Amino acid sequence: MIFKHLDNIFLKHPREHNVTYIQHFMISLNFAKTFLIASIKAIIHAFIPTLFITSSTDCIEDVKIFIRDSYTVK
Repeated sequence: MIFKHLDNIFLKHPREHNVTYIQHFMISLNFAKTFLIASIKAIIHAFIPTLFITSSTDCIEDVKIFIRDSYTVK
């Protein structure tokens, strides 16, 4: 019973995306890094509109392409 619950918490979602727990962990950390950098650029852009003009859109497109090509749901 406890193992089934732990499996649902830690492994169900990665399995649905055909990756291991460690692969999912690394992918998620990479997304976090990408979003952190994009957030910093967006804050700078808010104060100085001529800087990082397309960085938010570029980030969104890069993430969409990654998900479409590498991380599809079964």
